Amino acid sequence: MRATRIVGGLSVLVLAGAIAWDLVNDEFWLRHTLLTGLVASLIVVAVTAAVVNEVLERRQRERWSVLAQYALFDLVRTARLVWTSLLELTGLVPEEELADGLLEAGTEAVLDTPRLAAALDEMFARAESRE
Repeated sequence: MRATRIVGGLSVLVLAGAIAWDLVNDEFWLRHTLLTGLVASLIVVAVTAAVVNEVLERRQRERWSVLAQYALFDLVRTARLVWTSLLELTGLVPEEELADGLLEAGTEAVLDTPRLAAALDEMFARAESRE
């Protein structure tokens, strides 16, 4: 992205320099038409390449942004599933409260760290609970 902007900026500077040079001394460009055509073509190619690269990079950034949103939503959904499952398995929150979408009781249980740690230790201590 930075290289594209540098090439675009240099192309604009070269174009501005050529215009200023033409205003000061137009005889040079009239006598060297082949060089004039080559410089003009190079400027057009450089500016076009810079614009196309910038558009492609912007499109790719938008694509990655959408992917990051999907990944974040999936992470949140999975984290909620893990926490609600742990709260159900430890018996800290009745299953019907979590099924209704009310997370207040779950929030209180998670914020009570000693109680949550004790319930998790108890759950993992029993072989049938670990399975």
